[in-house]
Amino acid sequence: MTTLRERYAAAKQAAHDIHDAVKAEDRPFTDSERAEFDKLVAEATGLRSQIDQIDADRDALAGLDELVEPATASTKKASGSIGEQFVASDGYKAMLAAQGGKISDTAQRISMDKVQIKDFQAALVTDPGFTAPTHRVAPESMEIIDLLQAITLIENAPEVIKTFTGTFVSAAADVAEGDAKPEASLSWTTTTLTMGTKAHWLPVTNQALGHNPTLRTRIDGHLVNGVRAKLQADVAAVMAAGTGMQVQAFDTDLTTTIRRAITKAQNGAAQIGAGPTSILISENDAETVDLEQIAHAAYAPGQAPAQVQSMWRRPIVTSAALPDGFAYVGDLRQVELYTGEAISVTTGWVDQQFIENKLTILAEVEAVAGIFGAGALVKTDLTA
Repeated sequence: MTTLRERYAAAKQAAHDIHDAVKAEDRPFTDSERAEFDKLVAEATGLRSQIDQIDADRDALAGLDELVEPATASTKKASGSIGEQFVASDGYKAMLAAQGGKISDTAQRISMDKVQIKDFQAALVTDPGFTAPTHRVAPESMEIIDLLQAITLIENAPEVIKTFTGTFVSAAADVAEGDAKPEASLSWTTTTLTMGTKAHWLPVTNQALGHNPTLRTRIDGHLVNGVRAKLQADVAAVMAAGTGMQVQAFDTDLTTTIRRAITKAQNGAAQIGAGPTSILISENDAETVDLEQIAHAAYAPGQAPAQVQSMWRRPIVTSAALPDGFAYVGDLRQVELYTGEAISVTTGWVDQQFIENKLTILAEVEAVAGIFGAGALVKTDLTA
């Protein structure tokens, strides 16, 4: 079933497409284009009014929650929500101060004193999540870390992104006094990317949420990680279809092939000013690399093999989303993932769920992937 928001987004995008096509050709609207454009704008405006009214009604109902009788001494609850109590606690404030007022995004262990939350058990038992839909952002603990940390993430991007792919050829040389300086070459190809929504949802009963305190966290974790896995698959698909990359054929084994690809990536980087070289490889091909290392290794007493974290002094990035048979060697930051906002987890009711005592939990994000400087990457064939 198409929602009002989806219909609004479709009408808005269709109107933008007509407008952008006319603008690109630097001409006025034709009669048919004008009629269709006005129709789409009117449709989007009407849908936006309906959406705004629904949001206003929801906010009005949420405001009624405060118009209740004052709690008696025996039923009075702690001031503030559980989250507000946590943020206002001495332990949290001390931890934040120790971190310089901001929690670091580096991989370090952060500790803090215990925090006492009043009425926490009561909240778990009596609040089944039967409230106005809430908005949550995925915490770092739910992330699948690997490929998405190796590439360039561009947050808060617009729905339609006009970007460029560039090919640079250096002409830097020694120039004698009075001689003309050589001109470098930089060619651009315009690319338009349109973000799409990556989403999935699960239904759950309010009784299940009430009787299982950890269930909501588990559901959120599965949904968020599923969306992030989809983003990784999209990035892998964009890289597989990318054009302009250098190529490296299979040579002897994976270890030798990757070493030759590193050389190509390094030589290319010297020309186009690319960054450090990394190796992106599938989990199964990473296993083959590990076993090749074991076959050629010699261990002293007490030593044992370990999973290879780097190869030829270059870090290895593995991803289950990457198909077997190809690795990508070079500056992985040339791969860009545009996102609207962080992955969100929302709750709400679909169809009859309100009267069936059920809830829908939805995880989604808007995103699209692209490649800026394909020449900084070497597509490496790992199949003999």
